[in-house]
Amino acid sequence: MAINITDQTTTIKFDLGNDQVYHIDKSTLSIKKRFGKVAIFGDSDAEVFTKFKFRYSEVATPVSTSNDDLIAIILSYKVSTATVIGNVQITDGSTTLKIEPNGSMPVTLQDQTTPVVIVPFNRITNSTTITAPTVVDAYTITVASTTGFIDGGFIGLHDDANLLVWFGYQVGAPAGNVITVDRPIDAIFPTSGTEVDVGDTNMNVDGSSTTQTFSVRPHGTDFPVSIDITRIIITIYTDTAVDLVKFGDLARLSKGVTLRKTDGENVNIMNWKSNGELAGMCFDMNFYASTNPSQGQDGLAARLTFAGQSKMGVTVRIGQDEDLELLINDDLTDLAEFKVIAEGSLVLS
Repeated sequence: MAINITDQTTTIKFDLGNDQVYHIDKSTLSIKKRFGKVAIFGDSDAEVFTKFKFRYSEVATPVSTSNDDLIAIILSYKVSTATVIGNVQITDGSTTLKIEPNGSMPVTLQDQTTPVVIVPFNRITNSTTITAPTVVDAYTITVASTTGFIDGGFIGLHDDANLLVWFGYQVGAPAGNVITVDRPIDAIFPTSGTEVDVGDTNMNVDGSSTTQTFSVRPHGTDFPVSIDITRIIITIYTDTAVDLVKFGDLARLSKGVTLRKTDGENVNIMNWKSNGELAGMCFDMNFYASTNPSQGQDGLAARLTFAGQSKMGVTVRIGQDEDLELLINDDLTDLAEFKVIAEGSLVLS
């Protein structure tokens, strides 16, 4: 097969002979080198989508010395002033582009700089408002009602209009309507539009008769930002030793704990009924023993990572009207503590 390749104004002409002629749109052209052949992808005037493969030795014009050279030549047809430099570079007159040996474009990976999100799965039990604007770096807030506020309880503040969110934990009992928290308030939350949610993060609850739901968003699903969850950290403290066939130190669960995403429809991600099942799904898992002087506590910790090509290669994106939930459908009250933290970042357009 003698293939002729011709540079044209808006397309590249590939003449494969036997009346097989393709005019590939330059703006949609994609090239990969796979299994010793050059693979061409793109929109053509003959088909909506075109894909074919050939070797440099099959090309009559232009003459190429290797597949890398052939790729560079074809890619050079896409630029305004096509100049071939060696067999692995092309230029448009101002920018030189290097082509990797496998025919792909070089990529530089860089960490994101969007705001970090580290939030426990929580269950809201009551909501109120603040009666005075918060003060930056203060450790107190003044609320309209102290119903549901208890020492160690979870507290979340959010102002949807200004995209402000803060969460922490209560310290001690309310002093009148003033609540002391364990970390500084990092923004000025106005009295108008700010809601205060209280609840708990310990999932050692009884869900055997009524499902108990814990979620990432402190205020359900209406806060108008998207969050990319990259991993979750699971910790279980117990009063007795743990092993793989138990859940914590409890007997294997009947229905288990379900992690799911809600976005109008419910999509289950995982369910585990025992420590062994959890270990089989997570990247790593550690068991702890009260008899170990450096640990002093029975229990376990596990990490499930979504992001990263060496892991699942994806993030779990939670949009404005979406959430990430954990469902408890068994009696877990005999666990000393069961908490899960979600980690990720805000999505900024």
